[in-house]
Amino acid sequence: MREADKKIWINPVVFELHIGTQTLIHEAVHAAQVCAGKGKIKTLGLNLQPSNYARPFLSLLLAIAQHSVL
Repeated sequence: MREADKKIWINPVVFELHIGTQTLIHEAVHAAQVCAGKGKIKTLGLNLQPSNYARPFLSLLLAIAQHSVL
């Protein structure tokens, strides 16, 4: 998402990789963040918990992020 002109550019390869839906959802969240921030990306402040399916992936990402900070 480019904040300056409010355009989302998606590389067509994401559809060939069969990750088009996930990419569109990801970019839609960025669009909502820019709308909420009146032109700048802002956290949405939603009180959501990850689904049981996503929880192990997020735990792994957090562990990797904590390890790389140390």
